[in-house]
Amino acid sequence: MSSTLHKALNLYNQGLFENAEKTIKEALKANPRDHNALHLGAMILNKMGDFIQAQTRIDSALRIDTRNHEMWNTKGNILVNIGQNSDAIKSFEKSLSNNPNYTPAQQNLAFLFNKLQAPNRSLPLFDLLIIKNAANSSYILGRAQALIMAERPAEAAKYLDLHQAHIPHDLAQYTKGQALFADGNYAESLKSYTTIPPSSTYHSQALKNSYQILSLTGETEKLKTLISANEPPASDELVSINIDMIEKLEGISSAKTYAAQKPPEYHDNPFVLSALAKFDIAEQSYEGAFNKTSTALKLAPDNNVLLGQNVVAAMGIHEYAHAEKIISRQIKTRPNDQYWIAMLATLQRLQGKNHNYLYDYERFIGVFDLSMPKDYSSQSEYLTKLKSTLCDLHEFESEPIDQSLRGGTQTRPNLVHIDNPVITSFFSSINANVKEFVSTLPDDPQHPFLKRKTKHPRIISAWSVRLTGTGFHVNHVHPEGWISSAFYVDVPDGTEKDQNQKGWIKFGEPSFKLPNLEAEHFIAPAAGKLVLFPSYIWHGTVPTADKTFRLTLPFDVLPV
Repeated sequence: MSSTLHKALNLYNQGLFENAEKTIKEALKANPRDHNALHLGAMILNKMGDFIQAQTRIDSALRIDTRNHEMWNTKGNILVNIGQNSDAIKSFEKSLSNNPNYTPAQQNLAFLFNKLQAPNRSLPLFDLLIIKNAANSSYILGRAQALIMAERPAEAAKYLDLHQAHIPHDLAQYTKGQALFADGNYAESLKSYTTIPPSSTYHSQALKNSYQILSLTGETEKLKTLISANEPPASDELVSINIDMIEKLEGISSAKTYAAQKPPEYHDNPFVLSALAKFDIAEQSYEGAFNKTSTALKLAPDNNVLLGQNVVAAMGIHEYAHAEKIISRQIKTRPNDQYWIAMLATLQRLQGKNHNYLYDYERFIGVFDLSMPKDYSSQSEYLTKLKSTLCDLHEFESEPIDQSLRGGTQTRPNLVHIDNPVITSFFSSINANVKEFVSTLPDDPQHPFLKRKTKHPRIISAWSVRLTGTGFHVNHVHPEGWISSAFYVDVPDGTEKDQNQKGWIKFGEPSFKLPNLEAEHFIAPAAGKLVLFPSYIWHGTVPTADKTFRLTLPFDVLPV
Protein backbone atom coordinates (compact mmCIF):
# COMPACT_ATOMS: atom_id res chain seq x y z
CA MET A 1 0.00 0.00 0.00
CA SER A 2 1.35 3.41 -0.97
CA SER A 3 1.96 6.00 1.72
CA THR A 4 -0.82 8.20 0.28
CA LEU A 5 -3.30 5.34 0.34
CA HIS A 6 -2.23 4.41 3.87
CA LYS A 7 -2.78 8.02 4.95
CA ALA A 8 -6.27 8.03 3.40
CA LEU A 9 -7.13 4.80 5.21
CA ASN A 10 -6.02 6.21 8.57
CA LEU A 11 -8.13 9.32 8.01
CA TYR A 12 -11.10 7.13 7.06
CA ASN A 13 -10.72 5.04 10.21
CA GLN A 14 -10.67 8.24 12.29
CA GLY A 15 -13.92 9.41 10.69
CA LEU A 16 -12.21 12.35 8.95
CA PHE A 17 -13.95 11.65 5.66
CA GLU A 18 -13.44 15.02 3.93
CA ASN A 19 -9.70 14.86 4.56
CA ALA A 20 -9.66 11.22 3.48
CA GLU A 21 -11.42 12.18 0.23
CA LYS A 22 -8.82 14.85 -0.54
CA THR A 23 -6.05 12.32 0.06
CA ILE A 24 -7.67 9.58 -2.01
CA LYS A 25 -7.99 12.00 -4.93
CA GLU A 26 -4.21 12.44 -4.78
CA ALA A 27 -3.75 8.67 -4.93
CA LEU A 28 -6.15 8.32 -7.87
CA LYS A 29 -4.50 11.18 -9.71
CA ALA A 30 -1.20 9.30 -9.50
CA ASN A 31 -2.79 5.97 -10.48
CA PRO A 32 -6.41 6.13 -11.76
CA ARG A 33 -6.57 2.32 -12.12
CA ASP A 34 -5.53 1.47 -8.58
CA HIS A 35 -8.47 -0.73 -7.58
CA ASN A 36 -7.58 -0.46 -3.89
CA ALA A 37 -7.70 3.33 -4.09
CA LEU A 38 -10.98 3.19 -6.02
CA HIS A 39 -12.39 0.81 -3.40
CA LEU A 40 -11.36 2.98 -0.46
CA GLY A 41 -12.58 6.05 -2.35
CA ALA A 42 -15.99 4.42 -2.78
CA MET A 43 -16.14 3.65 0.95
CA ILE A 44 -15.27 7.27 1.77
CA LEU A 45 -17.94 8.72 -0.53
CA ASN A 46 -20.47 6.23 0.85
CA LYS A 47 -19.81 7.60 4.34
CA MET A 48 -20.10 11.16 3.00
CA GLY A 49 -23.50 10.43 1.46
CA ASP A 50 -22.41 10.80 -2.17
CA PHE A 51 -23.80 7.40 -3.11
CA ILE A 52 -23.98 7.90 -6.87
CA GLN A 53 -20.28 8.80 -7.19
CA ALA A 54 -19.44 6.04 -4.71
CA GLN A 55 -21.18 3.56 -7.00
CA THR A 56 -19.20 4.87 -9.99
CA ARG A 57 -15.94 4.30 -8.12
CA ILE A 58 -16.77 0.80 -6.91
CA ASP A 59 -17.91 -0.21 -10.40
CA SER A 60 -14.58 1.02 -11.79
CA ALA A 61 -12.75 -1.02 -9.15
CA LEU A 62 -14.77 -4.14 -9.95
CA ARG A 63 -14.01 -3.87 -13.65
CA ILE A 64 -10.35 -4.22 -12.68
CA ASP A 65 -10.81 -6.98 -10.09
CA THR A 66 -14.13 -8.77 -10.68
CA ARG A 67 -13.65 -11.45 -8.02
CA ASN A 68 -12.82 -9.26 -5.04
CA HIS A 69 -15.34 -10.28 -2.37
CA GLU A 70 -14.68 -7.20 -0.23
CA MET A 71 -15.46 -4.86 -3.11
CA TRP A 72 -18.70 -6.69 -3.94
CA ASN A 73 -19.69 -6.29 -0.29
CA THR A 74 -18.94 -2.57 -0.44
CA LYS A 75 -21.05 -2.26 -3.59
CA GLY A 76 -23.90 -3.94 -1.72
CA ASN A 77 -23.63 -1.40 1.10
CA ILE A 78 -23.74 1.49 -1.38
CA LEU A 79 -26.77 0.04 -3.19
CA VAL A 80 -28.62 -0.34 0.14
CA ASN A 81 -28.08 3.36 0.79
CA ILE A 82 -29.39 4.22 -2.67
CA GLY A 83 -32.40 2.00 -2.07
CA GLN A 84 -31.61 -0.51 -4.81
CA ASN A 85 -32.22 -3.48 -2.57
CA SER A 86 -32.58 -6.18 -5.22
CA ASP A 87 -29.21 -5.22 -6.75
CA ALA A 88 -27.72 -5.02 -3.25
CA ILE A 89 -28.78 -8.62 -2.60
CA LYS A 90 -27.06 -9.70 -5.83
CA SER A 91 -23.86 -7.88 -4.78
CA PHE A 92 -23.76 -9.48 -1.33
CA GLU A 93 -24.44 -12.88 -2.91
CA LYS A 94 -21.64 -12.24 -5.42
CA SER A 95 -19.32 -11.48 -2.51
CA LEU A 96 -20.28 -14.77 -0.88
CA SER A 97 -19.90 -16.72 -4.11
CA ASN A 98 -16.26 -15.56 -4.16
CA ASN A 99 -15.77 -16.15 -0.42
CA PRO A 100 -18.59 -18.22 1.13
CA ASN A 101 -17.40 -17.58 4.69
CA TYR A 102 -17.04 -13.79 4.42
CA THR A 103 -18.78 -12.63 7.58
CA PRO A 104 -19.44 -8.94 6.64
CA ALA A 105 -21.40 -9.98 3.54
CA GLN A 106 -23.34 -12.60 5.50
CA GLN A 107 -24.36 -10.12 8.16
CA ASN A 108 -25.18 -7.36 5.68
CA LEU A 109 -27.38 -9.74 3.74
CA ALA A 110 -29.09 -10.98 6.91
CA PHE A 111 -29.94 -7.47 8.10
CA LEU A 112 -31.10 -6.46 4.61
CA PHE A 113 -33.51 -9.40 4.50
CA ASN A 114 -34.81 -8.27 7.90
CA LYS A 115 -35.31 -4.78 6.50
CA LEU A 116 -37.21 -6.29 3.57
CA GLN A 117 -39.35 -8.35 5.97
CA ALA A 118 -38.08 -11.63 4.58
CA PRO A 119 -37.37 -13.61 7.77
CA ASN A 120 -37.36 -16.93 5.90
CA ARG A 121 -34.18 -15.71 4.20
CA SER A 122 -32.57 -13.87 7.12
CA LEU A 123 -32.98 -16.58 9.78
CA PRO A 124 -30.63 -19.15 8.14
CA LEU A 125 -27.99 -16.42 7.82
CA PHE A 126 -28.31 -15.39 11.45
CA ASP A 127 -27.99 -19.05 12.44
CA LEU A 128 -24.69 -19.23 10.55
CA LEU A 129 -23.45 -15.99 12.09
CA ILE A 130 -24.32 -17.09 15.62
CA ILE A 131 -22.38 -20.32 15.14
CA LYS A 132 -19.35 -18.10 14.45
CA ASN A 133 -20.01 -15.73 17.35
CA ALA A 134 -22.67 -16.83 19.81
CA ALA A 135 -22.18 -13.79 22.04
CA ASN A 136 -22.63 -11.14 19.33
CA SER A 137 -25.54 -8.99 20.53
CA SER A 138 -26.42 -7.63 17.08
CA TYR A 139 -26.77 -11.17 15.70
CA ILE A 140 -28.92 -12.24 18.66
CA LEU A 141 -31.17 -9.19 18.29
CA GLY A 142 -31.33 -9.58 14.51
CA ARG A 143 -32.43 -13.18 14.89
CA ALA A 144 -35.03 -12.18 17.50
CA GLN A 145 -36.42 -9.52 15.13
CA ALA A 146 -36.60 -12.10 12.35
CA LEU A 147 -38.54 -14.47 14.62
CA ILE A 148 -40.99 -11.66 15.43
CA MET A 149 -41.48 -10.92 11.73
CA ALA A 150 -41.98 -14.61 11.03
CA GLU A 151 -44.91 -14.58 13.50
CA ARG A 152 -42.93 -16.59 16.06
CA PRO A 153 -42.91 -13.92 18.80
CA ALA A 154 -43.16 -16.27 21.80
CA GLU A 155 -40.05 -18.04 20.53
CA ALA A 156 -38.34 -14.64 20.13
CA ALA A 157 -39.12 -13.66 23.74
CA LYS A 158 -37.71 -16.95 25.08
CA TYR A 159 -34.66 -16.60 22.86
CA LEU A 160 -33.98 -13.12 24.26
CA ASP A 161 -34.29 -14.41 27.83
CA LEU A 162 -31.89 -17.23 27.05
CA HIS A 163 -29.26 -14.83 25.69
CA GLN A 164 -29.85 -11.82 27.92
CA ALA A 165 -26.32 -12.00 29.33
CA HIS A 166 -24.96 -10.97 25.92
CA ILE A 167 -27.32 -8.05 25.29
CA PRO A 168 -27.45 -4.61 26.96
CA HIS A 169 -30.39 -4.73 29.39
CA ASP A 170 -32.29 -1.78 27.92
CA LEU A 171 -32.06 -3.06 24.36
CA ALA A 172 -33.05 -6.58 25.43
CA GLN A 173 -36.12 -5.25 27.27
CA TYR A 174 -37.07 -3.04 24.36
CA THR A 175 -36.90 -5.91 21.87
CA LYS A 176 -38.69 -8.23 24.29
CA GLY A 177 -41.45 -5.62 24.56
CA GLN A 178 -41.85 -5.81 20.79
CA ALA A 179 -41.99 -9.61 20.90
CA LEU A 180 -44.60 -9.66 23.67
CA PHE A 181 -46.72 -7.11 21.81
CA ALA A 182 -46.54 -9.22 18.66
CA ASP A 183 -47.63 -12.21 20.75
CA GLY A 184 -50.71 -10.30 21.94
CA ASN A 185 -49.40 -10.12 25.52
CA TYR A 186 -49.97 -6.40 25.95
CA ALA A 187 -49.74 -6.22 29.74
CA GLU A 188 -46.35 -7.95 29.78
CA SER A 189 -45.18 -5.83 26.86
CA LEU A 190 -45.98 -2.71 28.88
CA LYS A 191 -44.05 -4.11 31.85
CA SER A 192 -41.04 -4.76 29.66
CA TYR A 193 -41.07 -1.23 28.26
CA THR A 194 -41.48 0.39 31.68
CA THR A 195 -38.33 -1.29 33.02
CA ILE A 196 -36.28 0.92 30.69
CA PRO A 197 -34.97 3.86 32.78
CA PRO A 198 -35.21 7.54 31.75
CA SER A 199 -31.45 7.66 31.26
CA SER A 200 -31.65 5.10 28.45
CA THR A 201 -31.53 6.09 24.78
CA TYR A 202 -34.46 3.69 24.29
CA HIS A 203 -36.64 5.33 26.94
CA SER A 204 -38.54 7.74 24.67
CA GLN A 205 -39.34 5.14 22.03
CA ALA A 206 -40.32 2.60 24.69
CA LEU A 207 -42.76 5.11 26.15
CA LYS A 208 -44.15 5.84 22.69
CA ASN A 209 -44.73 2.12 22.23
CA SER A 210 -46.45 2.03 25.61
CA TYR A 211 -48.68 4.92 24.53
CA GLN A 212 -49.45 2.95 21.38
CA ILE A 213 -50.57 -0.11 23.33
CA LEU A 214 -52.85 1.90 25.63
CA SER A 215 -54.29 3.83 22.69
CA LEU A 216 -54.96 0.71 20.61
CA THR A 217 -56.65 -1.07 23.50
CA GLY A 218 -58.83 1.94 24.32
CA GLU A 219 -57.34 2.59 27.77
CA THR A 220 -57.42 6.36 27.43
CA GLU A 221 -57.31 7.18 31.14
CA LYS A 222 -54.27 4.97 31.70
CA LEU A 223 -52.65 6.67 28.72
CA LYS A 224 -53.25 10.14 30.21
CA THR A 225 -51.89 8.92 33.56
CA LEU A 226 -48.73 7.57 31.90
CA ILE A 227 -48.15 10.88 30.11
CA SER A 228 -48.54 12.77 33.40
CA ALA A 229 -46.20 10.32 35.16
CA ASN A 230 -43.45 11.30 32.71
CA GLU A 231 -43.46 14.99 33.57
CA PRO A 232 -41.08 16.62 33.29
CA PRO A 233 -40.06 14.62 30.20
CA ALA A 234 -36.70 12.88 30.44
CA SER A 235 -35.64 14.01 26.95
CA ASP A 236 -36.39 16.54 24.25
CA GLU A 237 -37.65 13.72 22.04
CA LEU A 238 -40.18 12.72 24.70
CA VAL A 239 -41.52 16.30 24.80
CA SER A 240 -42.23 15.96 21.09
CA ILE A 241 -43.88 12.56 21.58
CA ASN A 242 -46.05 13.93 24.40
CA ILE A 243 -47.08 16.87 22.22
CA ASP A 244 -48.21 14.46 19.52
CA MET A 245 -50.12 12.28 21.98
CA ILE A 246 -51.93 15.23 23.56
CA GLU A 247 -52.89 16.42 20.08
CA LYS A 248 -54.35 12.98 19.34
CA LEU A 249 -56.26 12.90 22.63
CA GLU A 250 -57.38 16.51 23.00
CA GLY A 251 -56.64 18.39 19.79
CA ILE A 252 -54.10 20.91 18.51
CA SER A 253 -55.04 23.69 20.92
CA SER A 254 -54.28 21.56 24.01
CA ALA A 255 -51.04 20.31 22.49
CA LYS A 256 -49.87 23.86 21.77
CA THR A 257 -50.76 24.90 25.33
CA TYR A 258 -48.76 21.96 26.68
CA ALA A 259 -45.74 22.97 24.58
CA ALA A 260 -46.01 26.62 25.61
CA GLN A 261 -45.80 25.65 29.28
CA LYS A 262 -42.43 23.98 28.81
CA PRO A 263 -39.22 25.83 29.83
CA PRO A 264 -37.60 27.98 27.07
CA GLU A 265 -34.73 25.53 26.47
CA TYR A 266 -37.17 23.02 24.98
CA HIS A 267 -38.39 25.47 22.36
CA ASP A 268 -35.09 25.52 20.50
CA ASN A 269 -34.94 21.75 20.17
CA PRO A 270 -35.41 20.24 16.68
CA PHE A 271 -37.85 17.57 17.93
CA VAL A 272 -40.12 20.17 19.53
CA LEU A 273 -39.82 22.60 16.64
CA SER A 274 -40.82 19.81 14.28
CA ALA A 275 -43.88 18.96 16.38
CA LEU A 276 -44.97 22.59 16.44
CA ALA A 277 -44.26 23.06 12.72
CA LYS A 278 -46.64 20.15 12.05
CA PHE A 279 -49.41 22.15 13.71
CA ASP A 280 -48.53 25.23 11.70
CA ILE A 281 -48.81 23.21 8.51
CA ALA A 282 -52.16 21.76 9.59
CA GLU A 283 -53.41 25.33 10.22
CA GLN A 284 -51.81 26.57 6.97
CA SER A 285 -49.51 28.93 8.88
CA TYR A 286 -46.69 28.29 6.46
CA GLU A 287 -44.53 31.27 7.43
CA GLY A 288 -44.37 30.01 11.00
CA ALA A 289 -43.60 26.46 9.87
CA PHE A 290 -40.84 27.73 7.59
CA ASN A 291 -39.20 29.73 10.38
CA LYS A 292 -39.40 26.85 12.88
CA THR A 293 -38.03 24.23 10.50
CA SER A 294 -35.28 26.54 9.21
CA THR A 295 -34.12 27.04 12.80
CA ALA A 296 -34.36 23.30 13.53
CA LEU A 297 -32.38 22.36 10.41
CA LYS A 298 -29.43 24.38 11.65
CA LEU A 299 -29.31 21.91 14.55
CA ALA A 300 -30.26 18.77 12.58
CA PRO A 301 -29.47 19.47 8.91
CA ASP A 302 -30.03 15.91 7.68
CA ASN A 303 -33.32 15.19 9.47
CA ASN A 304 -35.62 13.84 6.77
CA VAL A 305 -38.84 14.81 8.58
CA LEU A 306 -37.68 18.39 9.12
CA LEU A 307 -36.56 18.66 5.50
CA GLY A 308 -40.00 17.51 4.37
CA GLN A 309 -41.76 20.03 6.60
CA ASN A 310 -39.43 22.76 5.43
CA VAL A 311 -40.25 21.99 1.80
CA VAL A 312 -44.00 22.01 2.48
CA ALA A 313 -43.66 25.36 4.23
CA ALA A 314 -41.52 26.73 1.39
CA MET A 315 -44.19 25.75 -1.12
CA GLY A 316 -46.79 27.41 1.10
CA ILE A 317 -44.94 30.75 0.94
CA HIS A 318 -44.08 30.33 -2.77
CA GLU A 319 -40.36 29.78 -2.18
CA TYR A 320 -40.32 27.26 -5.01
CA ALA A 321 -36.59 27.53 -5.79
CA HIS A 322 -35.77 26.69 -2.16
CA ALA A 323 -38.15 23.70 -2.24
CA GLU A 324 -36.75 22.48 -5.55
CA LYS A 325 -33.18 22.61 -4.26
CA ILE A 326 -33.96 20.38 -1.28
CA ILE A 327 -36.13 17.98 -3.29
CA SER A 328 -33.43 17.56 -5.95
CA ARG A 329 -30.77 16.89 -3.31
CA GLN A 330 -32.93 14.36 -1.48
CA ILE A 331 -33.86 12.49 -4.65
CA LYS A 332 -30.18 12.34 -5.60
CA THR A 333 -29.21 10.74 -2.29
CA ARG A 334 -32.48 8.80 -1.71
CA PRO A 335 -33.66 8.00 -5.25
CA ASN A 336 -36.20 5.37 -4.18
CA ASP A 337 -37.70 7.34 -1.29
CA GLN A 338 -41.30 7.61 -2.48
CA TYR A 339 -42.03 10.69 -0.37
CA TRP A 340 -39.56 12.86 -2.25
CA ILE A 341 -40.87 11.75 -5.64
CA ALA A 342 -44.34 12.73 -4.43
CA MET A 343 -43.01 16.12 -3.35
CA LEU A 344 -41.44 16.65 -6.77
CA ALA A 345 -44.77 15.97 -8.50
CA THR A 346 -46.53 18.31 -6.06
CA LEU A 347 -44.04 21.10 -6.71
CA GLN A 348 -44.49 20.63 -10.45
CA ARG A 349 -48.26 21.07 -10.06
CA LEU A 350 -47.79 24.23 -8.01
CA GLN A 351 -45.48 25.67 -10.65
CA GLY A 352 -47.93 24.87 -13.41
CA LYS A 353 -45.61 22.30 -14.94
CA ASN A 354 -46.72 19.02 -16.48
CA HIS A 355 -46.48 16.42 -13.72
CA ASN A 356 -47.99 13.70 -15.91
CA TYR A 357 -44.61 11.98 -16.29
CA LEU A 358 -44.81 11.02 -12.62
CA TYR A 359 -48.58 11.00 -12.04
CA ASP A 360 -49.89 9.28 -15.17
CA TYR A 361 -53.04 7.83 -13.64
CA GLU A 362 -54.15 6.06 -16.81
CA ARG A 363 -50.86 4.18 -17.27
CA PHE A 364 -49.77 3.72 -13.66
CA ILE A 365 -52.99 2.66 -11.92
CA GLY A 366 -54.23 -0.87 -12.50
CA VAL A 367 -57.68 -2.13 -11.56
CA PHE A 368 -58.37 -5.87 -11.37
CA ASP A 369 -60.90 -8.37 -10.08
CA LEU A 370 -59.49 -10.96 -7.72
CA SER A 371 -58.60 -14.17 -9.50
CA MET A 372 -60.71 -17.04 -8.20
CA PRO A 373 -58.88 -18.80 -5.33
CA LYS A 374 -58.73 -22.58 -5.52
CA ASP A 375 -61.20 -24.65 -3.48
CA TYR A 376 -63.96 -22.01 -3.67
CA SER A 377 -67.00 -22.17 -5.92
CA SER A 378 -67.49 -18.41 -6.25
CA GLN A 379 -65.86 -15.11 -5.46
CA SER A 380 -68.71 -14.28 -3.11
CA GLU A 381 -68.11 -17.45 -1.10
CA TYR A 382 -64.40 -16.69 -0.80
CA LEU A 383 -64.88 -13.03 0.17
CA THR A 384 -67.34 -14.04 2.90
CA LYS A 385 -64.73 -16.41 4.33
CA LEU A 386 -61.97 -13.83 4.00
CA LYS A 387 -64.11 -11.20 5.73
CA SER A 388 -64.74 -13.52 8.67
CA THR A 389 -61.04 -14.41 8.93
CA LEU A 390 -59.89 -10.79 8.87
CA CYS A 391 -62.54 -9.59 11.32
CA ASP A 392 -61.21 -12.10 13.85
CA LEU A 393 -57.81 -10.37 13.56
CA HIS A 394 -59.21 -6.89 14.28
CA GLU A 395 -58.65 -6.95 18.02
CA PHE A 396 -58.04 -3.27 18.78
CA GLU A 397 -60.33 -0.43 19.81
CA SER A 398 -58.63 2.41 17.95
CA GLU A 399 -56.35 3.19 15.02
CA PRO A 400 -52.53 3.09 15.41
CA ILE A 401 -50.49 6.19 16.23
CA ASP A 402 -48.65 7.73 13.25
CA GLN A 403 -50.77 6.01 10.61
CA SER A 404 -53.05 7.43 7.91
CA LEU A 405 -56.14 5.76 9.37
CA ARG A 406 -58.82 7.85 11.07
CA GLY A 407 -61.93 6.26 12.51
CA GLY A 408 -61.26 2.55 12.33
CA THR A 409 -58.88 -0.26 13.24
CA GLN A 410 -55.90 -2.01 11.69
CA THR A 411 -54.65 -5.55 12.22
CA ARG A 412 -51.35 -6.09 14.02
CA PRO A 413 -49.40 -8.87 12.23
CA ASN A 414 -47.88 -8.78 8.78
CA LEU A 415 -50.45 -10.93 6.99
CA VAL A 416 -47.82 -12.17 4.54
CA HIS A 417 -46.45 -14.39 7.31
CA ILE A 418 -49.78 -15.58 8.73
CA ASP A 419 -50.22 -19.34 8.54
CA ASN A 420 -53.89 -19.34 7.57
CA PRO A 421 -55.22 -21.10 4.45
CA VAL A 422 -57.78 -18.37 3.68
CA ILE A 423 -55.14 -15.64 3.71
CA THR A 424 -52.60 -17.83 1.92
CA SER A 425 -55.17 -18.34 -0.84
CA PHE A 426 -55.49 -14.59 -1.17
CA PHE A 427 -51.78 -14.08 -1.80
CA SER A 428 -51.60 -17.06 -4.16
CA SER A 429 -54.38 -15.54 -6.23
CA ILE A 430 -53.34 -11.91 -6.07
CA ASN A 431 -49.77 -12.63 -7.19
CA ALA A 432 -51.06 -13.22 -10.71
CA ASN A 433 -52.65 -9.74 -10.75
CA VAL A 434 -49.45 -8.12 -9.49
CA LYS A 435 -47.31 -9.83 -12.12
CA GLU A 436 -49.78 -8.90 -14.86
CA PHE A 437 -49.73 -5.26 -13.76
CA VAL A 438 -45.93 -5.11 -13.70
CA SER A 439 -45.61 -6.87 -17.06
CA THR A 440 -47.79 -4.26 -18.77
CA LEU A 441 -45.73 -1.33 -17.52
CA PRO A 442 -43.53 0.32 -20.16
CA ASP A 443 -39.74 0.17 -19.94
CA ASP A 444 -37.99 3.40 -18.96
CA PRO A 445 -34.64 3.09 -17.11
CA GLN A 446 -34.76 6.81 -16.20
CA HIS A 447 -38.24 6.86 -14.66
CA PRO A 448 -38.32 6.61 -10.83
CA PHE A 449 -41.18 4.09 -10.96
CA LEU A 450 -40.53 2.21 -14.18
CA LYS A 451 -36.77 1.78 -13.67
CA ARG A 452 -37.51 -0.70 -10.87
CA LYS A 453 -39.61 -2.94 -13.12
CA THR A 454 -38.81 -6.59 -12.44
CA LYS A 455 -39.96 -10.06 -13.39
CA HIS A 456 -40.03 -10.94 -9.70
CA PRO A 457 -42.24 -8.49 -7.75
CA ARG A 458 -42.78 -9.61 -4.18
CA ILE A 459 -45.47 -8.70 -1.67
CA ILE A 460 -43.51 -7.80 1.45
CA SER A 461 -46.19 -6.57 3.85
CA ALA A 462 -49.96 -6.68 4.16
CA TRP A 463 -52.54 -5.68 6.72
CA SER A 464 -56.27 -5.20 7.02
CA VAL A 465 -58.15 -1.95 7.70
CA ARG A 466 -61.73 -1.68 8.94
CA LEU A 467 -63.32 1.75 8.53
CA THR A 468 -66.37 2.47 10.64
CA GLY A 469 -68.73 5.41 11.06
CA THR A 470 -67.29 8.15 8.88
CA GLY A 471 -63.76 6.76 8.89
CA PHE A 472 -61.18 7.57 6.24
CA HIS A 473 -57.48 7.60 5.36
CA VAL A 474 -55.71 10.95 5.31
CA ASN A 475 -53.71 11.56 2.14
CA HIS A 476 -50.34 9.84 2.31
CA VAL A 477 -47.65 7.92 0.43
CA HIS A 478 -45.64 4.81 1.36
CA PRO A 479 -42.01 6.06 1.58
CA GLU A 480 -40.40 2.60 1.59
CA GLY A 481 -42.60 1.09 -1.10
CA TRP A 482 -42.68 0.65 -4.87
CA ILE A 483 -46.22 -0.53 -5.65
CA SER A 484 -49.02 -0.01 -3.14
CA SER A 485 -52.58 -1.25 -3.27
CA ALA A 486 -56.14 -1.29 -2.06
CA PHE A 487 -58.07 -4.57 -2.08
CA TYR A 488 -61.72 -4.34 -1.09
CA VAL A 489 -63.10 -7.26 0.89
CA ASP A 490 -66.43 -5.69 1.88
CA VAL A 491 -67.96 -2.28 1.10
CA PRO A 492 -71.31 -0.70 2.00
CA ASP A 493 -74.19 -1.18 -0.41
CA GLY A 494 -74.44 1.61 -2.94
CA THR A 495 -70.82 2.75 -2.57
CA GLU A 496 -70.00 2.33 -6.27
CA LYS A 497 -72.80 4.71 -7.29
CA ASP A 498 -72.52 7.17 -4.40
CA GLN A 499 -72.85 10.67 -5.90
CA ASN A 500 -70.67 12.11 -3.10
CA GLN A 501 -68.02 9.42 -3.67
CA LYS A 502 -68.14 8.37 0.01
CA GLY A 503 -65.57 5.69 0.72
CA TRP A 504 -63.89 6.10 -2.68
CA ILE A 505 -60.11 6.12 -3.04
CA LYS A 506 -58.71 9.40 -4.33
CA PHE A 507 -55.35 10.20 -5.89
CA GLY A 508 -53.14 13.27 -6.28
CA GLU A 509 -54.14 15.39 -3.29
CA PRO A 510 -51.23 15.84 -0.84
CA SER A 511 -51.39 15.60 2.94
CA PHE A 512 -51.24 19.40 3.30
CA LYS A 513 -53.55 22.12 2.01
CA LEU A 514 -52.44 24.41 -0.79
CA PRO A 515 -54.51 26.04 -3.57
CA ASN A 516 -55.23 24.02 -6.72
CA LEU A 517 -53.98 20.72 -5.31
CA GLU A 518 -57.29 18.89 -5.12
CA ALA A 519 -57.61 15.19 -5.89
CA GLU A 520 -57.33 14.45 -9.59
CA HIS A 521 -58.49 10.85 -9.87
CA PHE A 522 -61.10 8.73 -8.06
CA ILE A 523 -61.92 5.03 -8.12
CA ALA A 524 -65.10 3.55 -6.70
CA PRO A 525 -64.52 0.52 -4.47
CA ALA A 526 -66.32 -2.78 -4.90
CA ALA A 527 -65.98 -6.11 -3.13
CA GLY A 528 -63.30 -8.16 -4.89
CA LYS A 529 -61.69 -5.17 -6.63
CA LEU A 530 -57.92 -4.64 -6.50
CA VAL A 531 -56.28 -1.27 -7.21
CA LEU A 532 -52.50 -1.11 -7.79
CA PHE A 533 -50.48 2.12 -8.08
CA PRO A 534 -47.01 3.61 -7.50
CA SER A 535 -46.30 4.09 -3.79
CA TYR A 536 -45.35 7.74 -4.38
CA ILE A 537 -48.79 8.82 -5.65
CA TRP A 538 -50.65 10.70 -2.93
CA HIS A 539 -53.73 8.69 -2.00
CA GLY A 540 -56.44 8.78 0.64
CA THR A 541 -60.16 8.12 0.98
CA VAL A 542 -63.27 10.20 0.97
CA PRO A 543 -64.87 9.61 4.43
CA THR A 544 -67.26 6.67 4.47
CA ALA A 545 -70.97 7.14 4.97
CA ASP A 546 -72.17 7.34 8.57
CA LYS A 547 -72.84 4.04 10.37
CA THR A 548 -71.23 1.96 7.64
CA PHE A 549 -68.46 -0.64 7.57
CA ARG A 550 -65.67 -1.06 4.98
CA LEU A 551 -63.03 -3.77 5.07
CA THR A 552 -59.83 -3.77 3.00
CA LEU A 553 -56.64 -5.81 2.71
CA PRO A 554 -53.90 -3.52 1.34
CA PHE A 555 -50.33 -4.62 0.67
CA ASP A 556 -47.01 -3.26 -0.56
CA VAL A 557 -44.80 -4.72 -3.28
CA LEU A 558 -41.05 -4.38 -3.79
CA PRO A 559 -38.87 -5.48 -6.73
CA VAL A 560 -37.00 -8.14 -4.76
